[in-house]
Formats: sequence, structure tokens, C-alpha cells
Amino acid sequence: QGLQQGLKRLMQESQEAVIEILEIRFGSISDELKSKIQAIEDLDKLKSLRREAVKTQSIEEFFKMV
Repeated sequence: QGLQQGLKRLMQESQEAVIEILEIRFGSISDELKSKIQAIEDLDKLKSLRREAVKTQSIEEFFKMV
């Protein structure tokens, strides 16, 4: 149970990191995009999206990756 809670927290922190990077770079982001990111439960995918959030040229380009 402790491991499961830890994984859930790590996933939530990863989701929040992606959202925060996008907000810093592009200002506010749509609720739809936030929901899509928060629905991802694959840590590898979230890690990849975190990198893409730093590199992407536009929010529209990022949206296509989610």
C-alpha cells in the first residue's frame, strides 16, 4: 500500500511538473490539456512529455503529442 501511494504521488508530481513547465513557457493552458495530462498514468510517458514541454515551439505542437 505504501508503494502504491508513493507511485501515485510520483505520478501526480510528474503531471504537475509538465503543466507547470507549459504554464511558465506559454502562460495559462486550457483545462482540456490539463485534463489530458492528468489522465496519463504512465511515468515514462510523463517523463517524455516533461522533456517535450521544455523543447516544444508551441502549445499547439505539444497538444498533438498528448
